[in-house]
Amino acid sequence: NLIDLDYPADSLKFLVAIGKNALRLKLHKEALAAGFDAACIIHPNAYVSGFAEVGKGSVIFANAVVNINASISECAIINTAATVDHDCKIGEAVHLSPGVNLAGEVSVGKETWVGIGASVIQQINIAENVIVGAGAVVISDVPENTTVVGVPAKPI
Repeated sequence: NLIDLDYPADSLKFLVAIGKNALRLKLHKEALAAGFDAACIIHPNAYVSGFAEVGKGSVIFANAVVNINASISECAIINTAATVDHDCKIGEAVHLSPGVNLAGEVSVGKETWVGIGASVIQQINIAENVIVGAGAVVISDVPENTTVVGVPAKPI
C-alpha cells in the first residue's frame, strides 16, 4: 500500500514498471492520488522533439523517436527504436513495442498494446484496449477491444 510508505510524498518520484497496461495505469493513478509525483524517463539516445508532449509516468527507450506535435499521454511505454511521427496522439498506458512505426496523425487509444515491429499508416485511429500483433500492418481504423494481426491487419 503506497500510503503506508514512511517517506514524505513530496520527496519521491515514482515510475510504475509493469508491462500489463491496465495494472500499470491503476497503480500509477493510486500513487498520484497518494500525493506522489510521477517521473518521466527518456533515454539519452532517444529523440523527442521540443514540440512534442510526454506525460508523467511515461518511458521512452533508446533509439525511439517522437516527432513534432506528437502527444504521449501519462504512463505510456515507447519502447526501443519505436517511432511516433508528427501529430500522433498516444493514449494513457499505451505500450508501443520495440520497432513499432506510426506514420503521421495516428491515434492510439488508452491501454492499447502494439506488438513488436508493427506498422501503422497515416491518419489511422486505433481505439482503446486494442492488441496489434507483432509485425502487423494496420491500414484501416481498429475498433475498441479488438485484436488485429497480419498484413494487412485483420481482426481475429
